[in-house]
Amino acid sequence: MGKDKIALAICFCLIVALTGFSTLLYVGAKGLESKVSDLETKTDNLEAQNAELSTKVQNLTWTLGNLTEGLWDIEFVQESLTINNLVWSSGNSYANFTVKNTGTSTLTVVAVQINGVNATMIPSSVTLNVDAQTTITVSKSGGFTSGMNYQFTFITARDVKFFYTAIAP
Repeated sequence: MGKDKIALAICFCLIVALTGFSTLLYVGAKGLESKVSDLETKTDNLEAQNAELSTKVQNLTWTLGNLTEGLWDIEFVQESLTINNLVWSSGNSYANFTVKNTGTSTLTVVAVQINGVNATMIPSSVTLNVDAQTTITVSKSGGFTSGMNYQFTFITARDVKFFYTAIAP
C-alpha cells in the first residue's frame, strides 16, 4: 500500500473517530442539559415549598401569640385523686377504695380499669368537690385471686388517669 493510501486511511479513521467522539460529546451534553433542567425544576419546587412553609410558620407564630395572650383568662385545672384506703371483701369478690379529691377543681371518676380491662364500679360515676372523700366499690368478673397483683386505673371525665397497685390477700 502506498504512503498516500495509508495517510488517506489514517485520515479516514481520524474523521470517523472524531465524528464518533463529537457525537458522544453531543449526546453527553444533551443528557447533562436534561439533568440541569431537572435540577432547576426541583430547585423551583423547593423554593415554592420553602415560601409556603415560611407563611405557615408566620401564621403559627401569630396564632401562638394570640393563644399566649389569652392564657391569662384560662383557669388552670389540676386533677388529683388520692387513694387513702383499700379494703378487700371476704372472698375477694370486690374491693372498696376510699378516694379523696386533692386537686384544685371538682373531678368526676367515670370508670375504673383493672389491668387495663374495664371493671364494674359502684356507683357508676362519682363527682368529688375539692377535699371531698368517698368510697368506690370495684369488682371484676370472677373476683380477685389471692396473691395476684392488680393495677387499678381510675379515669376521670377529663380522661386523667390515676393508678393504684395492690396484691389481693
